[in-house]
Parts: sequence; C-alpha cells; structure tokens
Amino acid sequence: MPHPLRLLSVLLALSFGLSAPPLRADSPPPAVATARWPASGRLQHTMTEIARMLRAVGLDLRANVRTDAQYDALGDWLDKRIATLSVADAGPAMPAQKALTLILGEMHDSADLMRHASHQPARHLGYLMAVRTANNYGKEFDHPGWEALPD
Repeated sequence: MPHPLRLLSVLLALSFGLSAPPLRADSPPPAVATARWPASGRLQHTMTEIARMLRAVGLDLRANVRTDAQYDALGDWLDKRIATLSVADAGPAMPAQKALTLILGEMHDSADLMRHASHQPARHLGYLMAVRTANNYGKEFDHPGWEALPD
C-alpha cells in the first residue's frame, strides 16, 4: 500500500477506535531529507584541520589530563582556523550561508568557553561543543570522506 494511503488508513482506524493495519517488515523506512550543501575547497580544508586537531586532543580531554593552558591554546587555535572562513565558503544559497554562520558561531563559542571558563569541566564542555558542531557541519555540508568525530 502506498505510504499516503497507509497513513490515511492508520488515521481512520485511530479515529474509529480500531486497530491500525500492521506495517510490513519489508516496507522501506520513510525517506529522510539528506540534501547537503556544497562546501568550498577552503571550507573542506579548514574543517578537515579542525577535525584532525579535535581527534588528536580528544583522548587527553576524555581522560581529563589537559591543563588550562592547553585548553587556552586549543581555543586560540580553533578561533584562528574559523577566522579564515566566511559565509561565501558555503556558496550562494542563503540557507547554506545561514547554516555556516551558525556553525562558525558555535565554533567560536566553544573556543571562547575553552579559553575563559573558570573551571575544567566547563572548558571540557567547550571541547565537546566543538566536536558536536564539527559533526553538525558533516550533516549539513557535502564533504567527501568526512567522518564524524567521537564524543
């Protein structure tokens, strides 16, 4: 049964207090929109650098063996990388530019937290925010070979 008809039959069955027709195991799951925005070469290069650095320091950060100075340095490094990017790296589409603006803003916020938080758990949260933001980038932009970071 086509998807709209199945939905209609479920709604009708629920409205009359009947049981809904069973979903078949071989039915394909509903399609999820996976359209991603193209990323410029500069955006891909910079995000690859950021991902490499976050992976490299991730083990230390998860083991909580980083010092405040190391968090400061990571925050500075991250801010310098994102400063090389602009919304133009997302292409001409306004939704892509908005998505990149959010990603760059969240990266800056995470770098700021790594540098200025008054205690280690909050600095660590800045690192986790950067990881989450990098993973969001991978969901929003087409970046061949991109691998999500573990958090």
